[in-house]
Amino acid sequence: MNDYTSKEDEDFFGSIGRLTISWAYIELGIDLAVSTIYRQLGGDKIDKRMPFALQRKLTFLKQAANVIATLSPYRDRLINLAHAVEKHSGTRHDIIHGFVVEHLSEVPRRAKLVRLLRKGDTASFKPVVVTTISILEEAVKADQIATHSLALGIDLARNFGRE
Repeated sequence: MNDYTSKEDEDFFGSIGRLTISWAYIELGIDLAVSTIYRQLGGDKIDKRMPFALQRKLTFLKQAANVIATLSPYRDRLINLAHAVEKHSGTRHDIIHGFVVEHLSEVPRRAKLVRLLRKGDTASFKPVVVTTISILEEAVKADQIATHSLALGIDLARNFGRE
């Protein structure tokens, strides 16, 4: 340990890094699924532009699951994945895009984050209190979702992707 940081700070910010990496795996699986459906299964008829924003990708996956007959064996997996991601994405967004405005306790590390919310021309702040443990708990949930996301994306790419 150096003079610039404490073990508690390292653990706290490390937990944010773990959450970030876990969500990257979630999005990789989603991207594989979206790309395969869009390019190989007629997804371009659902949306003229391939979706890139997370909410648009989730909406696309749910629509595709209900419209493209070839996806019927994957329907429940696609919809369950979309719902799980929607359920946890807000917390992830708060932590990843929030900024620390106050350290409330050192041991255990507890901090107040604030995330800027914009709606049209109006901005507001959303305060969120997190701990190292609460962030790690979200990372564990994200790891579980990532397992399903990657398996689904790989299944779709293997079964319908170009050889």
